[in-house]
Amino acid sequence: TLNVVVPPAGATVTPTPQNNLWGSNTTFTASVATGTPPYTYQWKKNGINITGATTNPIVLPTITAASAGSYTVGVTNSAGGTLSSAGVLSSVTPPPTIGAVSAAPPGSLTAPFTSTNPFDTSSSFYVETAGAVTGPFALNPAGAFSGTYPNFQVVVPVGNTTNTFLRLRHLD
Repeated sequence: TLNVVVPPAGATVTPTPQNNLWGSNTTFTASVATGTPPYTYQWKKNGINITGATTNPIVLPTITAASAGSYTVGVTNSAGGTLSSAGVLSSVTPPPTIGAVSAAPPGSLTAPFTSTNPFDTSSSFYVETAGAVTGPFALNPAGAFSGTYPNFQVVVPVGNTTNTFLRLRHLD
């Protein structure tokens, strides 16, 4: 019996491109046009091996800005290997909509805001403060976030509510 093993060729990654919401999960799947299974897989991001990413498909949990990039996969069998086409991932972070800021409780500013991203939680944001609208802004770690999608608020203790400007930022 003669077994001829054909090396993999024509590997492609789908879907490409992908624009995913911050916090969501995504999947890339590799397909091989020709070759003899079984195959082994090694996924890469921007040309660098992803440690432990040796299954097909690959699931990327909790997308952030750092997740964005070009994903390829090396497909091999006992006769050789090939590198796939690229699947490109972008992370989308829609901005929140801020409501009317109030100086309550005393010595604090309270800012209600809404998000259109169902993956956002109260820990998806941080707040910065400044004495002028042009900054410089600095992280205000005392900002206390509360709420659930889509309605949130942040309460920020400040010394002077008449000369304090807030900047709400999304993680990433």
